[in-house]
Amino acid sequence: MIGSLRSQGTGGRTMRTALLVLAITSAGCAAPQGRYVTPTELAAIDRADAESNASPAGSRSTGGFPGGVTASVPIAMPGDDPTPKEAEEKHDALQDRLVKLERRRQDLDRARPALDARRASQALEHQSDMAAESISVAKAERGHRIATEDLMHFVEVEQARRLAEDVLSIQGSADRLLETREELAQLEMMYGESGLGDATAEIVLNRTRRRLSRAEEGHRLRVERSAELVSIEIPREIEELQLAVRAAGVELENARRKAERGALERTADLADLEDEQLELDREDEDIARDAERIERDLARAGRRAPPPSLLASRTGVIGTPR
Repeated sequence: MIGSLRSQGTGGRTMRTALLVLAITSAGCAAPQGRYVTPTELAAIDRADAESNASPAGSRSTGGFPGGVTASVPIAMPGDDPTPKEAEEKHDALQDRLVKLERRRQDLDRARPALDARRASQALEHQSDMAAESISVAKAERGHRIATEDLMHFVEVEQARRLAEDVLSIQGSADRLLETREELAQLEMMYGESGLGDATAEIVLNRTRRRLSRAEEGHRLRVERSAELVSIEIPREIEELQLAVRAAGVELENARRKAERGALERTADLADLEDEQLELDREDEDIARDAERIERDLARAGRRAPPPSLLASRTGVIGTPR
């Protein structure tokens, strides 16, 4: 602006007057970005004016202020300073930012204890789940071990024992049948040689014959039962024991998978808590950074940030976190 006035070439007096008016106007309306013109600088302007008048046509003197400040230093112009309304609007905007910042602080203060409580509760829940899973796995292992032992015992001991008992039972049935037949033959020989009446002999012989018939039928059924024991009952029992072993193995695998799944879920829960903790830490850093920015903006506006208690009294919404 000063350089432009000097380049007009209207004479030294006119130049001096214009510079003087400009300096006085700038001194009265200087914005924070401008400067006030001191008497020393005004004298420097006079010297620059004289040098401009003494210089040849077409040449321009840059002139300078004391201390190395040239005449091209910008001087605040009228209209740079905000109006009272604009200043109040800026102040209100800063106050709103302070209110929001304080609310974020309160939310952060509430979120941290809540996160700590969740972490403690989750730790107890994880301990309970781990104990239950450990018991389930132990029970499943015991069931699988017992089922395996039952199968081995039946195959190695019980099966042979059952077959030996069956053989003895068949032998006993055959012996009773043989004894009954021998008894009948003996009675027939005895009553045939004796002089007893036919009626008495016939009663005794018929009774023995009926007992022989029952012995024969019993022995036949016992042989059939022995065949079923070997071909059906024992194989089925072995099959049931094998299925029990398989079922116990499946139950054991399920218990182990459940424990592994629980461990993965607990790891994921801990990761979620760590993520939430990281978000809170980042929010804390963001709040600190925003607070510094607000402080700088307030300093530029020539105001100081009121304490949170003062904000609470003004807005009625900010106070001590509940």
